[in-house]
Amino acid sequence: PNAALLAAFEAAFEAELDRSPQFATSLGDKRNQHLWGDVTPAAQALALRQRRQALDKINRDIPVAALTPANQLSLRLFQRQVERAEAGAPFDLHAYPFNQMFGVQSEAPTFLMNQHRITSPTDAEAYLGRLVRLPELFRQHLANVQAARARGITMPAFVFDYVLNDCRNLLAGVPFGPGPGETPLWSDLQRKVNALDLGPA
Repeated sequence: PNAALLAAFEAAFEAELDRSPQFATSLGDKRNQHLWGDVTPAAQALALRQRRQALDKINRDIPVAALTPANQLSLRLFQRQVERAEAGAPFDLHAYPFNQMFGVQSEAPTFLMNQHRITSPTDAEAYLGRLVRLPELFRQHLANVQAARARGITMPAFVFDYVLNDCRNLLAGVPFGPGPGETPLWSDLQRKVNALDLGPA
């Protein structure tokens, strides 16, 4: 039973990595590193169902009494994690994905600069893959914002200027738009690629 529980936890963790390329990247796992996680309500609902299914299968197939005390605690923590996610799901649209502190408009570029390592040409291609997929990521978040607005959930007016300023700073300069110098993402990509050690020419 203990080995079965650990295998179930491993499978659940692997599923989380598959669903969240950013989480995988932050752990040094390069799977799907050209992608962003799907933030649509349908994808979030599917993820929640998969977590619940994993927990239900554990409770159905593994006798809790046969587990070590440490593994019983791990199971309780996993169950609490799933239950908290389910309890919070009805309030997903109450978050402000664009905000002045950790909004996606600054979080996504910062992730690329701080988390996406380039140690090979494949990593550089994945970086570019994420760059060209940024508009789709933002469209998904904007759709969530619009759905929230339809329910009367809107971020405070003072936040808009901060968010717009972040966007302007991201796009100002080569190669995205007018402005002095290079954009932070272009500068970061060049620095990382130029630091690659590709061996003898």
